[in-house]
Amino acid sequence: MDKRELRRAIGENALGSGRIEAILHQGACSNTLEDDGAYMMDNNFQYTKEVLRFAMEQGVPLVFASARGLWALRAGTLYAELENERPLNVYGFSKLAFDHYLRNRLALDEVPTTAVGCATSMCMAEGAAQGTHASVIHHFTKQMKETGKVRLFAGSGGYGDGEQRRDFVYVRDLARMNMFFAGIGPTRPRPARSARSIAAW
Repeated sequence: MDKRELRRAIGENALGSGRIEAILHQGACSNTLEDDGAYMMDNNFQYTKEVLRFAMEQGVPLVFASARGLWALRAGTLYAELENERPLNVYGFSKLAFDHYLRNRLALDEVPTTAVGCATSMCMAEGAAQGTHASVIHHFTKQMKETGKVRLFAGSGGYGDGEQRRDFVYVRDLARMNMFFAGIGPTRPRPARSARSIAAW
């Protein structure tokens, strides 16, 4: 379903009440180079608020994609702590805005369902992703096949050329994690209400 149609349908509660078991919301504009703040806030913040409202109306769990890019690195290590939240771009800011919104709603006891945000490493899957959102592994493999060389990033943030490291999570593990927190699938209990769960894979 086109996202505009989905937004209209959840706004009008027209998706079939009682037929929804859980909502796994992975949608966002994840282009970290996008600088249209109004678009990012509508697509990543406002849209997710609408999905949360719908989940609460339906009384079903919501598992949504947060972002690791909300936190700054300290001494090369990621610390997911409130005082360390410093998004580096508009994407990170838009994701952090929703996290703050949800935290405030939870503090006021206004979220009568499970709501879990998962901030994971880069996701990798079998097969080739397309375009600028393809994983670095896909880009490196393509470069190696075409030129026999891999082009590494220039050093930054105290790292020399090619010294940066990336963590990856396999897409099936990510799917299992989402289903666990949503309380769906075989023998999966529904978790206690929570603002965020950090997956350090």
